[in-house]
Amino acid sequence: MARAVQLVKGSGIPAQQLLIVTDGQATSWSESVALGGVTATILAPVIKPPRNRAVVRADAEPPHWTPRGAVRAATSATDSVTFRIAVGARATARGTAAPGSDIVVRLDPLERGWLAGTVELEPDELRGDDQRYFAVHVGAAPAVVAEPGAGAFARTAVDALAQSGRIAKGGDIAVTGAESARKPAVLFAPLDAAQLGAANRALERAGVPWRFAAARTGPAPVHGEGLVNVTATRWFALEPRGVSAAGSVDTLARVGGDAWAVAGDGYVLVASPLAADATDLPLRASWVPWLGAAIADRLAGDAGAVTDAAPGALVARPAWARELEAPDGSVREVRNARIEAPSRAGVYFWRRGAARAGALVVNPEALESDLARLTTAQLQSRFTGGDATALSDASRWVAAAFTVSGRRTLDGAFLWLAVLLLAAEALVARAPSQRSAP
Repeated sequence: MARAVQLVKGSGIPAQQLLIVTDGQATSWSESVALGGVTATILAPVIKPPRNRAVVRADAEPPHWTPRGAVRAATSATDSVTFRIAVGARATARGTAAPGSDIVVRLDPLERGWLAGTVELEPDELRGDDQRYFAVHVGAAPAVVAEPGAGAFARTAVDALAQSGRIAKGGDIAVTGAESARKPAVLFAPLDAAQLGAANRALERAGVPWRFAAARTGPAPVHGEGLVNVTATRWFALEPRGVSAAGSVDTLARVGGDAWAVAGDGYVLVASPLAADATDLPLRASWVPWLGAAIADRLAGDAGAVTDAAPGALVARPAWARELEAPDGSVREVRNARIEAPSRAGVYFWRRGAARAGALVVNPEALESDLARLTTAQLQSRFTGGDATALSDASRWVAAAFTVSGRRTLDGAFLWLAVLLLAAEALVARAPSQRSAP
């Protein structure tokens, strides 16, 4: 709509008028349209929306199964509806969902690795939203150890993750202070500031392209996915080292203007010590889930995150990924840091080398399945900064389409112009005979 207003205003046509035909779907008109002085005439026919049963949610919980997990789905059906869930190449569950209630199915698939999944309903008139895609990684739980340098909060979190089955106890992945840096590991700034030099030397030896720099103090909010109401009181600025450092890292969280948590090949690095006087992260309910996601998404053998996107949306390419595998198995190279999500719904896999290591799940926007319509009065109220008229009758809209600035019709103007031209022609035709009369 903004583009249409710009075109009309830049056209040079005196009668700046915008003609719109819409079904009035409420979710498509959730924001107001600034007309900037342009007149808008809208046709919104009274159309009863068809009955639509849609899958509006489909998620694997958690995204990494070790090897058991659950699928949670929701539908827009107003009555009972049958569903089918598939993970990988197998249909793993069927059932009937009651209206208004979530579908929760616990599964233990035989296949391993990164798998595409679907939740599907019996077909109705509108087929595009009868199926929704999700992605899941199925494999052994990563073996994790909490080393003394990370502090007591790390040991407690690792114990909780092990009890839930999301990790196993072992030494493959470390949660530790940066002064003991190695890969793969979740690394925190040292508890003792006197260890800062040792931490930077350990980061260099481990091949982590970041160094701790100037000390910062807060409190300041931390902004990052999965970090809810987290505050940093003490942290260190993180400075990249090496020519390729900036291009091979994902920033997971920020505080103020600083990167607070960064991730790269085999590491997650946090700028604050894991202590209550430095950050309240270990005191928040999001602490254990965040640590579990950091390990599973970033550090496990074929770790990777799941990114959800609507068709055509811009998405960030993982720093380590160079290829994207389509649902048909074809693979294309991806070089840009941000790409446009494919127009076709489905599960696409990011590849690290020849292996799948993350997923891009493309589904239509769930709001598109809500077919409720606005009244003409409600639709008209969505327009500001200019005259707007919304009509439900097509013949009235056609007539209004020939209105100049919404007030004078062009057909009347043309009729008056024709009368004036005929009168002028008559005067011109009579003038010579009047002059020649005796």
